[in-house]
Order: sequence, then structure tokens, then C-alpha cells
Amino acid sequence: MTAQQTIKDFGTLSVKNFALSIGKPISTIYSWKRNGNIPKECFMQIGRCIFVRVEAMQKFMNGQDL
Repeated sequence: MTAQQTIKDFGTLSVKNFALSIGKPISTIYSWKRNGNIPKECFMQIGRCIFVRVEAMQKFMNGQDL
């Protein structure tokens, strides 16, 4: 099992891949995270790496409770 497969198993995306998927710069995602525009529950940190929790982000973007 590769690291990429393991990340997919967790239902996460790298911040870079998430930014690419919504057409925004990576810096914008980090800014939204830092400013609280995106709830902390939408992210997972492993060491120094930050990942987007896909299911939580989908709920947030659809206006559902996390």
C-alpha cells in the first residue's frame, strides 16, 4: 500500500489537490483555515502535513452540520 492509497483510505486530500479541485490558490485555502472561514473539523494534521477531510468539507460546503 502506498502513502497515496493510505490517504485516500482516510477520505482526505492534500491542501494542494483540494485547491486545484476548486480552482483556488493554495494560499487562499490556508488563509481561509487560519481566519476560521473553514471550520477546523474540515482539516486533519499529521505531523506538519495538513489534509482536507473530504466528507467534512462536502458537508460544510453544502451547509450541513459537521
